[in-house]
Amino acid sequence: MSKAFANLISKSDLIAVATPDVPIALVQSAMLEDSPDYIDVPLSEAVILKGADAAPIPIVKIYPKKTGYAPTPEALMEHTGRPSLLFLTMVNEGPFDVYLTNSRDALQDASIMRVEAVKSEVRRQAVLSAASSPDKSLPHFKEVRDLLAELPQASPKRQEKIFQKLEALGEEGVPAMVTQMDDRRPLAVPRITLVNKNLNAFEGLRHYGPELVVDALDAILNQITGFGGFVHNGGSERKRQATVAAWRVYVADIRCH
Repeated sequence: MSKAFANLISKSDLIAVATPDVPIALVQSAMLEDSPDYIDVPLSEAVILKGADAAPIPIVKIYPKKTGYAPTPEALMEHTGRPSLLFLTMVNEGPFDVYLTNSRDALQDASIMRVEAVKSEVRRQAVLSAASSPDKSLPHFKEVRDLLAELPQASPKRQEKIFQKLEALGEEGVPAMVTQMDDRRPLAVPRITLVNKNLNAFEGLRHYGPELVVDALDAILNQITGFGGFVHNGGSERKRQATVAAWRVYVADIRCH
């Protein structure tokens, strides 16, 4: 199992084998537009591999233009009427909208071997997440604990300084932050600013609006590793739970290697 495949499973709220009914004429027309709207694609015969507690998913919204983070429109049309493996993200809360997870691999052929691989990885990740507990032996554990304890009452300037100290811990501090990130205390200031390290960035800074400690840690961990960034602007309880679980799997895997 590749790390990329494990990460795709980890960050997907739902994974299903289903048959998409792609409206091909509508997609082809939308492909010619500069800024088309998302298109609803009905799904039939859905079998849920991850996220079985969610409501039925009769529709997935797809964007009918080529991007660097989604399956191409051509790939979508090729899968119409065929049992397919879909990696999905839920947005909003009851009722929620369903989109393909941000990945070029979010739509795949539902081969028996690939479906079984997904089932096995979903089980592995569930075990890893459930078995996770705060590990005080980790490097920087106490430092992270003490910094997080300050956040709910910190002044804007002190909060910014705490975020800088956490980011400065780098990859060595990632496990200590993840083991303590399931923290739902509200931030004193729902704001975080991080240096944009993307070489192709248009702006030098990234601004987010995290509401809770867990949200801010997701932003800082994403800044350090490139993974995550799921709730750096806040999110639902369901999304926060999924984010913590994804980070636990991420750390378990990097420590295994």
